[in-house]
Amino acid sequence: LAYVPFSTSDFYNWKTQNQPFSEKPQLLISLIELVFRTPLLTWDDCQQSLLSLFTAEKQNRIRFEVKKVLLGGHSEEQAHKLLKQGFPSEQPEWDPNSSGGRQALVTFHQNLLNGIWAAAWKPINLSVLCHPFQPGDIVFIKAFWSEGLTPAWKRHYTVILTMLSALKVEGILTCVHYSLIKQVKQWTAERGPNLLKLRLVRS
Repeated sequence: LAYVPFSTSDFYNWKTQNQPFSEKPQLLISLIELVFRTPLLTWDDCQQSLLSLFTAEKQNRIRFEVKKVLLGGHSEEQAHKLLKQGFPSEQPEWDPNSSGGRQALVTFHQNLLNGIWAAAWKPINLSVLCHPFQPGDIVFIKAFWSEGLTPAWKRHYTVILTMLSALKVEGILTCVHYSLIKQVKQWTAERGPNLLKLRLVRS
């Protein structure tokens, strides 16, 4: 097979056509997975993809994540050997036309992809709820009629427990995702000029 390297304009076009990695990592990862299936893709191509598609901060994070996985539980000597074989920082002498060289490149591609996936992961802040509901709130719950799966808001329920992205309400055994819940507007009484009359309004 003849080797045809990717050009800088290729990477530039891919970068401009996709959303930033920090916003939509899955789109860029899917593109890279496709690129890595290219026959004879070299170590240089992979380095160029890192430099072109990721910020300097993300490049460092990706390399850190790869090394963290490869070095875990190994002695310093073993770790150095694993890094040199599976994720070299300098251009290796891998011949993509030989079986050994192709296997080394496949291993390198997989290690790099693992690092990209790890860099895309964002920890969840468990102290911040995804919704404004509190125990005691009266809410509607969205249900779907069997005919045509038409959505409808079911009767009032009282919230008895809140979680990060779900609620437990009185009368339903399972938890309900917050996106299927709507606050019921409460009635409040307002006095008018006539002290003997009250006006009910929904807040």
